[in-house]
Amino acid sequence: MLTAVSLFAGVGGFDLAMQRCGIDVVASVEIDKHASKVLAARFPNTHLFSDVSEVTGEQLRAIGFDPDNGIITGGFPCQDLSVAGARQGLAGERSGLFWQIIRLADELRPKWVVLENVPGLLSSNGGKDMGTVIGALEQRGYGVCWRVLDAQHFGVAQRRRRLFIVCCLADHRRPIEILFEPESGVRHLAPRRKKGQDPASSFETGTYRKARRAQSVTDYETWVCDDKTNTLNTFDATDVRTTTAIIDFALQIRLLEEVRMLAQMVLVLQNLQIQCLH
Repeated sequence: MLTAVSLFAGVGGFDLAMQRCGIDVVASVEIDKHASKVLAARFPNTHLFSDVSEVTGEQLRAIGFDPDNGIITGGFPCQDLSVAGARQGLAGERSGLFWQIIRLADELRPKWVVLENVPGLLSSNGGKDMGTVIGALEQRGYGVCWRVLDAQHFGVAQRRRRLFIVCCLADHRRPIEILFEPESGVRHLAPRRKKGQDPASSFETGTYRKARRAQSVTDYETWVCDDKTNTLNTFDATDVRTTTAIIDFALQIRLLEEVRMLAQMVLVLQNLQIQCLH
């Protein structure tokens, strides 16, 4: 059985994806106290660490991590890599925590390493930081493949591009098959949206029919799609109008972010699971 350690776990996007793929996540590492509470509630059987710089390979082995059948995942901090930030790159205090992943890879030699970050990593420091990441992994014997995946192709109504890096110890073929070979997948991607189509529209227009009459000036009417059976009297049933339903997208952004991450990671990790079985 595959075992995993989730570094920079957040509220568990990687963790949930791996759990759904049948991978045993033995440890999660997250320094944010609020996110740690979410992890503790959602994954009560996973050992929770706080500071990635204090976690050792020996500790992870002791709680059940098997490097020969193991995955280390990490969406390491992007603040110093994002085009919206100061772009200090891997020299920055936060994005420089990438080297903690490398330290644990040295101590454990896991079969798989899966990383996620913003596409800004590709251009950070004129592309040198991406070269540093790939070089550090290849120097340790990993075959490395990377690809930018877009949330709009994974069932989420927004464009949100993220860079995924898949690494396999002593094997350059499997990472390529996981990220690029459609034969190794277990699902079909959504069709590309049409040019000019808004990927994150917050408006839906249609014909609706009254289903419940307001009982007072402070009460609400209920409207249903025009093709739904109406249970009100004839007078109300003829009250039909075309209107616009406005969805407060801002209230859903955090949930959509997690769904976006989960959808992308389920695809990558399911492909990884298939390759491990071969």
